[in-house]
Amino acid sequence: MYLLLQMKGFLMILNYSDFSPKGNGKIVNINSVGQIDRAVPYHHQKGDGFIFEYVISGEECVESPDILLNAGIGDFIVVRPEEECVIYRKSRDLSAFSLHISGFVLEAIADVLNIDNTYLAPAAFDLLDSFLKITSLYDKYNAGSGVSGKQICEIAVSFLLDIAAHKSEVHIRDQRPTPLGIKNYLDLCICGDVDLEAVGKRFGVTGVHIIRIFRSEFDFTPMQYLKLRRLDKAAELLLESDLSIKDISSLLCFSSTQHFTNLFKEHFGSSPGKFRSLNKKTTVDIG
Repeated sequence: MYLLLQMKGFLMILNYSDFSPKGNGKIVNINSVGQIDRAVPYHHQKGDGFIFEYVISGEECVESPDILLNAGIGDFIVVRPEEECVIYRKSRDLSAFSLHISGFVLEAIADVLNIDNTYLAPAAFDLLDSFLKITSLYDKYNAGSGVSGKQICEIAVSFLLDIAAHKSEVHIRDQRPTPLGIKNYLDLCICGDVDLEAVGKRFGVTGVHIIRIFRSEFDFTPMQYLKLRRLDKAAELLLESDLSIKDISSLLCFSSTQHFTNLFKEHFGSSPGKFRSLNKKTTVDIG
């Protein structure tokens, strides 16, 4: 079985017999995936494969002779196989999703897309969706639920494309704040601890001016929009993931689980737990 992949001016034909979720697959090897606390620092050596980590709570660091990255809630870390570094927790409450994956095609795509050896994507909630999908696929593959290696390979490849797209997006700097530009920036900050003054600083104007610009196009303030986006994303995660209500609350930067529950009930008419039990499918379609 083959996949024809065309991007950035080159063509690849991938043989899925070379895929292996564990072992010696030439295309993709998933070495580990799951939630970690980094109580023991991880020493990443050259050739160890890619590390993708998304911080749910607390802080963690990636340190090498050339770079020190500090990641907080909502931040996403990429470490490429070429890098030698140490990944460790900066705070005891660290919790992160971690994916350790390798394969020649991922390295080739990372080269073409100019993904740095170590890269931190701030407030990268858009990347979390892909992370949760590949985790779900891997769990179903191990459980023998009819998920093929082809599906995992495709999502692993698209994962790097998502990272490259995110990297391009966060390097875009608007010449002046516009309603749409503010909205797009808030979408990137959905799981970052951002306030109105921080948004204003991003665009070089005051928070009051940000409100005025945003309200010229939309019927709510920037912070009201951010709250609605977080609630909508919370509903999506309740239905499409097995994250606990507490983890979803922390992931989306609500001040407390109780505060999140109150806002969710006010917006959707039921508590997060009841919403999940009434609406979550017993089986998930994997495309």
